[in-house]
Amino acid sequence: MQLKSEFLVLYPNSTIDSLQHHLKKYILYYNEKRIQKRMGFVSPKMYYFNYHKRRFFNVYFSGA
Repeated sequence: MQLKSEFLVLYPNSTIDSLQHHLKKYILYYNEKRIQKRMGFVSPKMYYFNYHKRRFFNVYFSGA
């Protein structure tokens, strides 16, 4: 896993326990809360969910 450098800037002097706690929170934010313009102003998690939902409906309800 590659860690974004912005995380290290936000928590430069953390202890190991604190770093683990903040890392979990950061990953949650990065994947589930952060809005992406190029993804249509939704979070990566929502984009992924919508992609698979559209794919499911196209496969099962396209009449093919």
